Amino acid sequence: AMPPTPLTSNQTLVGLASAPWQYNDAGTDLGTNWLASGFDYSSWSTGDGLFGYTTTPSDYPAIATPLSTSPNTYYFATQFAWTNDPANVAFAVSNYLSDGAVYYLNGSEIQRIRMPAGTISYATAATATNPAPGAPEVFGLDGSQLIYGTNTLQVETHQAPGSSADMVFEIGRAHV
Repeated sequence: AMPPTPLTSNQTLVGLASAPWQYNDAGTDLGTNWLASGFDYSSWSTGDGLFGYTTTPSDYPAIATPLSTSPNTYYFATQFAWTNDPANVAFAVSNYLSDGAVYYLNGSEIQRIRMPAGTISYATAATATNPAPGAPEVFGLDGSQLIYGTNTLQVETHQAPGSSADMVFEIGRAHV
């Protein structure tokens, strides 16, 4: 078979309301099992972004999928196909996030926002809230965990102490 071709232009992989997400807002500690290759997300709820709840809806785009308001931690996963050579690829991500999150690609951590160093558990609190609520945050990611074929992007969001009045999450756009 011919090797996959290198990517020659930007490609949107996950966009606001264009990629269905599986999510778990049950308030249950999932440990790290949900990051395993082949994990079955079919029992999770399905929705489109923006996810969450907020007392200041004018700060964000409209919430498309409301979340329950009691958990400290919420889990999200979506899949996308990659058909180009995965070498030398980097992601640019635009993200709405009210508190903190850890991002994974195919089960490997690739980014933290407002989360402490070290091991993260269900009870780990975010270190702060977004200093500019409603403003998308943009960051780059190393694409070294990208594989040819189906990839899984996983995110766990965490509440900051005293910020239970809102939880907002969405990847507004992830492209390479």
